Amino acid sequence: MLGTFVDLYLSGDVSDKVLLTLSNTIFDEISRIQALMSFHDPVSELSLMNKALLRETNTPYQISTDLYNVLNLAKNLYQYSHGYYDITVAPQLVINNVLPDHLSLKQTSKDFNHRLFGSSNNFSLHEEDVNNATQSKKYIVNRKPLCIDLGGIAKGYAIDCAVNKIPKSITYTINAGGDMRTSLWQGQDVALKYAKRHKAIKQVTMINQALASSGLYHQEARSHIVNPTKMNKNHQLIEHKFGGVVSVFAKTAMIADALTKVVVLMNKSEITPILKRFEANAVIINRFGFKRSINI
Repeated sequence: MLGTFVDLYLSGDVSDKVLLTLSNTIFDEISRIQALMSFHDPVSELSLMNKALLRETNTPYQISTDLYNVLNLAKNLYQYSHGYYDITVAPQLVINNVLPDHLSLKQTSKDFNHRLFGSSNNFSLHEEDVNNATQSKKYIVNRKPLCIDLGGIAKGYAIDCAVNKIPKSITYTINAGGDMRTSLWQGQDVALKYAKRHKAIKQVTMINQALASSGLYHQEARSHIVNPTKMNKNHQLIEHKFGGVVSVFAKTAMIADALTKVVVLMNKSEITPILKRFEANAVIINRFGFKRSINI
């Protein structure tokens, strides 16, 4: 899921021992979410759920509260974005060699038909109260075979879960491969890299406490983003290639992380209402360094 280094800055009127203990707690929390939601781990909760969703339909499958929270936001974003944000594109990413095939989805590329799988419109979530339990049971039900990838949202969720472990008296910055959340955001500048060139960097002032960026300038192989709304004649989703970088500022890293894909795929008139709904702002820098802001 993360596939990157996590940088952590903590400061407060406490001892170094307290800060060290807190840092260990934060990294443990990020590791916990990694263990739940990594597509690359064949025994993660996500992978086990995918096996069930591919094998059976119309059968409730119990999931953790964390997975429920992420799937619920992803489901809402699918509706708000008219299908442009879709976490069920994993089969195409496996065929494109972006994701591993430990679920044995590959036959041959020419035989692959994305229509064999459902979209985010083909699953529902529900809760079931349990007597004498502090939390309700959560379930996902799919109406078609599904395979889900949370690579575009779970990293942000992991950062948010880590922030929830930090006392209010402690200032912090957590940066996981360009997705970050900080208590020191007001008036702070961040450097956004928009091309491979050494000097291809723009300074942008933080607009909110969380920031996520998505760009393809560093990709040597195939795109990690496909357009869920477009298929070629062989019924395979079309890769979406773009130059530069898209960055989103929001209150939480999960929302910022997810919305970068929406901003990449949709046109400006469609993006603005979604950003407004989530109180987010976007910055788009093309490969030549031209910057465009989408503010609510």
